Amino acid sequence: KNDDDDDDKELKKKDAMDALRVEAACRVLIADISRDEIDTAWVTKQKNCYSPPLVYKDCSGQNRARIFMERFEKCETLVESLDSREWTPRDVLGVYATHALVAEAASCLNLKPSRSALKSEIIECHSRAVMFLVCAKALSKRVLQRSKHNAEALFDEIASSCLLGASRSMLDTFAFLDAKNIQMASLFHHVVPALDGNSVSMEKFHEIRLKCESLQQQSDVDIGESFAKALRYEAFDKALEFTRFRDTLKRSFAFSQMDAISSKFRSIYLHDMGLIEHAGLDVDITDKEEFNLKVKKRFDHATKQFAVASQNCSNGILCIGNGDVEEQHEMNMLYLWKNLCFTYTDDATGTNSSWLPPHLSAPALAAPSWFLAQNSCATNNASYRDEWTRNHLLESLAYFSVASLGSCEENTAERRKQTIREMFEHRVGKNSASGREAKEEDGEASSSWTRTNVFAFNETFIQAIIRNTSATSTFDAISRIVIGCSRHLSEDIRAIASNKHLPNSIKFALDGIVPTTSYVASHVLTVSCNALLLMIEGKIFESADKNELKQSLKPVIDAMDGLLLAVREGAIDVLKKCNENEDDARAGEFCATNSSLFIPGITAELTQKIATELRTNHLESFEIAAKRIEFLRTEFVLFGFSTD
Repeated sequence: KNDDDDDDKELKKKDAMDALRVEAACRVLIADISRDEIDTAWVTKQKNCYSPPLVYKDCSGQNRARIFMERFEKCETLVESLDSREWTPRDVLGVYATHALVAEAASCLNLKPSRSALKSEIIECHSRAVMFLVCAKALSKRVLQRSKHNAEALFDEIASSCLLGASRSMLDTFAFLDAKNIQMASLFHHVVPALDGNSVSMEKFHEIRLKCESLQQQSDVDIGESFAKALRYEAFDKALEFTRFRDTLKRSFAFSQMDAISSKFRSIYLHDMGLIEHAGLDVDITDKEEFNLKVKKRFDHATKQFAVASQNCSNGILCIGNGDVEEQHEMNMLYLWKNLCFTYTDDATGTNSSWLPPHLSAPALAAPSWFLAQNSCATNNASYRDEWTRNHLLESLAYFSVASLGSCEENTAERRKQTIREMFEHRVGKNSASGREAKEEDGEASSSWTRTNVFAFNETFIQAIIRNTSATSTFDAISRIVIGCSRHLSEDIRAIASNKHLPNSIKFALDGIVPTTSYVASHVLTVSCNALLLMIEGKIFESADKNELKQSLKPVIDAMDGLLLAVREGAIDVLKKCNENEDDARAGEFCATNSSLFIPGITAELTQKIATELRTNHLESFEIAAKRIEFLRTEFVLFGFSTD
């Protein structure tokens, strides 16, 4: 009788699981069809933009999330005995509930008040978007509590961490993915935003780099073994296929991008180490000759690091060389640049979350571009892969331009400028992003500096070098970039610090301010500041009045001082004053209860953990950025005190 009872229980459980599987499929199908309430994915392109899903009726996203999560929680007993590595039918309910809440967040940005509305109303809309993103991240974590290896939920959590500016959390979740061999080339783009802005520690980056290198080595071994086996069995077509596949991986854009980011990380890290090594420089010492010698060593160190960075930034395509560059070498460089052809094993349409379109700006700016609701392609027929390649190459060209300022002689400067001009025009043409943004009259003055000097920084910077003929005009154009970014970013940080709509623990998730700060410090300021220093100490403007250029550093230093103060007082001090038991708990309670409808699965305890996670992530990224800004500012001061 006991055996019969057990059989009946198993049969009932199987029937219940089958019914849940059918119900989940039907709910998902209805959700996909009901586009009058919520868009289901970003893949539909309008006006050549990748648009995030939106909510078209008030609270319809919250309603759908509540309905899905109620059913999700009721099914707990059905799946509790299953292996945590197994996919369960109820997981899709949690995933679609996450989708619905992110659609609510996107609608707060896209359906915000008119431009005539008060700024406080717009800030309130953006603050609600942050709240919904935190709740969406909580739902992803709720799904992963039971199904720890659900890839879709893991990708959702990586994406929500990206939009909330939690770079270290992105890498922690990514490391948990069980990537196999060549799959890494298809998954790497998920965490590029965390790495590109230098917003995590060198140790954390090194972990991901080692994993990528290990998978590359494994793929080489596997392809080699498969090739040998194909020859042994005289399957020559297969052998040729493996040969082509190996060539595809060797020219993979994902691996090239990893090499470029690794080069930048290494360059910034070694540059900082060089500054620490020479930190004993004292501007008040009487031995001016010895002081100038130390400054010269520092200058040589900066030149070397940017030469290495530019050489590796496009996977070894750009070679600076030593001293004069022969004309034939310039021609070879142009030929390689114009005929560059990457292969793409990464597919954003297949693995990106259904609610997060491929970001078309610089990878580190994925979060601010989402908050700005601007994700347009550059040309009418461009794809996300075209944009990725374009951004990747323009960034490498920016590094190449900086290195040229220190490696070229004055008599070869015009030829080098012409080379850079041809390379730039080949990739951008006349319809550059910086030019388009400068002409836009959209009434959003607060974001114009971001679009011109941050999103289109590489173009703005390269144009400053190739369009200006004199040293003074070039120097002034680059100085304006540094001053503009520093002043506007410090204003934005202070504005967010004073925002009353969000608790302190999570307020810096607003508008992607954390990744913006990281990108400005690690790329915009690093490239621009080193360009200014190399113009003063380099050979390309040998006939320029170096003392006059040094005097022009004063407003640049003042602007960077203002930014450093804003990062420290407006962000770091605010976050350091927060604690887990009070501020994080308050933030968790705020997100769990501040929606119009109660959603099962989103508890104050879970959202408190997310608040703690965001606070520690943001604090780490701000501290890295502050240290970088301080190093660059110190370097300016030291160069300003040196004499020719």
